[in-house]
Amino acid sequence: MNHDLIRKIRKFKVQVEDSDGKLKEIEESQNEIVKKLTEIDLENSLDLLGSKAQELRERLENSQGMLQKISKSGEEMEGNTSNNEEEEFIFALKNEMPEVFDNIETTLNLLGEIESINEEVKNSLKTEKMPELREKINIAQENVEESESLVQKLEKEILEWNA
Repeated sequence: MNHDLIRKIRKFKVQVEDSDGKLKEIEESQNEIVKKLTEIDLENSLDLLGSKAQELRERLENSQGMLQKISKSGEEMEGNTSNNEEEEFIFALKNEMPEVFDNIETTLNLLGEIESINEEVKNSLKTEKMPELREKINIAQENVEESESLVQKLEKEILEWNA
């Protein structure tokens, strides 16, 4: 009778070990699936951030072009102003535009950094730099929006003066 009990216990032990092995296989599969899904999510996020950076670059370059036209109009207006307000506008435009263009260049360099970090993270699939990447995208977006706002304000002023 003890022999039957020992055989049943050994058989049960083998079944438990088999089940434990199957559970470990399932756990490994689950971990691999989670890893793959995380990588896919990361790649999708990087693609979106890359697209956002490209869109910001295009918008900023458009603003830069418009500001160059506005600056040129201001240069053409210089000496041909009909009142003090126009003169003040031209003077301010002439003095402020170098700083505006420096800020645009700084933002373009920031967008270059963003593209570089994006590639680095894509290649390594390490998430440590994602917060930095998102923060830089936010800064670039704010700068682009400021440039676009400036374009709108200056276009309105230039049109007011019939430049």
